[in-house]
Amino acid sequence: MFRPFNAPFPAYCLLIMETFPYSHFRREDMILRDHLALDRTVLANERTFLAHIRTSLTFLAAGLALIKLFPLSVGSRVFGWIMIAAGILVMAIGVRRVRQFNRKLAKFRLEQELLNEACRAKLAETTGESGSS
Repeated sequence: MFRPFNAPFPAYCLLIMETFPYSHFRREDMILRDHLALDRTVLANERTFLAHIRTSLTFLAAGLALIKLFPLSVGSRVFGWIMIAAGILVMAIGVRRVRQFNRKLAKFRLEQELLNEACRAKLAETTGESGSS
């Protein structure tokens, strides 16, 4: 990650604000709207994961029903096994996506905290230098 610590303070903070619009706020200073936006994002991800599970279970149930209801038909057995494989695939995709999102969210939160600390430290350093002059 690119961190221009030797850049002047205003350029450094502008870079941070362009990268993460809320990174110059402390978590305690953020308003309710900002916290709710993060909560909505997490809930949307959970809803998507539940949709993957629902679709997967539907494929699995349809595949099993085809296999059990038409045991003598080769076509329905083949299609049933294809539906079961599709159900497993959809479940695997859903699990992969939710884990990927959770990793990205954790990384974003960590980067946001690190950038907050760096910007506050640079601000304190700049303020301390201008205050002693």
